[in-house]
Amino acid sequence: MAKVRRYEQIDGNVTKFWELELREEISFVARWGKVGAAGRNERNYGFPDQAAQIKAADKLIAEKLETGFKQVGGKQPKTAAKEKPAKLANAKRTTGGGNPKLEAMLADNPDDAGTWQVYADWLLEHGEPWGEVIATAANGKRPKARQNTTAHEILRALEGSSLEWRFGTVDRASLCPEEADSGEGDEHDDKLTPYAATLGRLLAHPAGRLVRELELGLPPNDDIDWAYDTVIPTLVGSGTLPLLRVLDLTPDAEFMDQDSWRAVGDLSKLWAIAPQLREVRLKGSGNDGESTTLGTVVAPFLEKFIHISSGLSKAVPVSLGKATLPELRHLELYIGQEDYGNTCKVKSFAGIFEGKGLPRLEYLAIANSDWEKELIAALAKAPIVKRLKTLDLTKGVMWREAAQALLEHASAFRHLELLDLSDNYFDAESCKAIKKAIPCANVDDQKESDDPEDGESHRYVTVGE
Repeated sequence: MAKVRRYEQIDGNVTKFWELELREEISFVARWGKVGAAGRNERNYGFPDQAAQIKAADKLIAEKLETGFKQVGGKQPKTAAKEKPAKLANAKRTTGGGNPKLEAMLADNPDDAGTWQVYADWLLEHGEPWGEVIATAANGKRPKARQNTTAHEILRALEGSSLEWRFGTVDRASLCPEEADSGEGDEHDDKLTPYAATLGRLLAHPAGRLVRELELGLPPNDDIDWAYDTVIPTLVGSGTLPLLRVLDLTPDAEFMDQDSWRAVGDLSKLWAIAPQLREVRLKGSGNDGESTTLGTVVAPFLEKFIHISSGLSKAVPVSLGKATLPELRHLELYIGQEDYGNTCKVKSFAGIFEGKGLPRLEYLAIANSDWEKELIAALAKAPIVKRLKTLDLTKGVMWREAAQALLEHASAFRHLELLDLSDNYFDAESCKAIKKAIPCANVDDQKESDDPEDGESHRYVTVGE
């Protein structure tokens, strides 16, 4: 005999119901709507046995209780009784109109089909038809035709772009224009480039705002200012992206291969709209362009941060040195040269070297710099170095002064698993001495300095113009 469990929730002036009917044929039906109505939708779920049926039903019920529903005619579970009824109207965010509780659950366990089913139900209850696509995918049936049509509507003719799908949502989006700023513009906003308009369509779509990985190539430009000046405002102005874990702004472009010409811009609003970020990759310099601005960094889950640059703004290490990044394990910064926009000094890294906001950092790269003795001396005294496993000082101009400093401060670096000194200018004699004093040092693959007619040796960082 079928068993029905009923739950209700007050949403403003409306009382909504959600019912679960367990059936003898090892399935159940979910039904929902306004109290007094029969229910707008229902969905059947099939299971291999009764144990699986009950387990899945209990999980759905627990998730409904989390969003504020309460059982009618039954005893409220202790774990749910402590929760105050949540009004969905109040749960909607002003930027994007989502359900924070359900989205937090998806962020914690993005591979759980049951949670995606509950989220799909919530979308349908609020009049969003894309919930049916998510529900279909969560039930193991890929809605390929619908996804392909939607991808075409979002990307239009923007060449070099692709979408990867999972559970009816965009799992990974890659927008990397290959040549000219191709694609059709936005008929509602002539100020946007086709690239920025495409990004806006993606993040406004109920499938796109749940993207987990976002790769954004360099926007094409008729001038030499290769910047994200239209793309980043579109990104940070799109509303909360509750599942975004990876943001990658490093893809190379066939139409522009000079690292010193590209700029990132202002990312200070990124942390508020992407609370689940795990990894950020940037590539940009401050040479005649807009330097990277991070602002106040609030990223409690961030594990990896990489900034490739031929000229890094001092604002980047200063911001990171002031931040509290409890999960950051990998920090990689390319410094560059003053000619290409570097405004950093060794003292700009004081906060990072102190390490108070970086309790789990294991990998630190201060790479591509033209510092020698002063950098080694500062690192030898830095508290953060004592906790590191890898210290990366590659791609720089280190030579005799750096070799002497390393020998003088060898004891500060012997505990490391790896001190990477490759891609510098150490001669064979210095390499041998360093390796003997610091066994964990990697001194392979050294560069050779130029030998111009004036007899002076010229050394350059690896990532320059």
